[in-house]
Amino acid sequence: MLVEFLDWWGSQLRTLLPARLFSQPGGADALIADFSVPGVLAMRRRRRGVEQRVAEVRGDDAGAPGLRAAIGGRASR
Repeated sequence: MLVEFLDWWGSQLRTLLPARLFSQPGGADALIADFSVPGVLAMRRRRRGVEQRVAEVRGDDAGAPGLRAAIGGRASR
C-alpha cells in the first residue's frame, strides 16, 4: 500500500510544478524526488547542474526506517 501511495503522491506533486522546470538544460538548483523506479523513492540534490544522491528508500515495510530517517534528516549517505 505504501508503494502505491508514494507513486501517486509523486505524480501529484509533479503536476504542481511549472513545465519550464523540466525543460531547462542542466536544470536549476533543486531537491529532486524521483519515483521512476516503482516502489523506490530516490532523493537527489542538484546544485550548479551537478546532482548528488541524498537518499534512496524502498516504499515497502522494509524501507520504512530509511524513509523515516530521510524525512528526519538522518539519511545515510
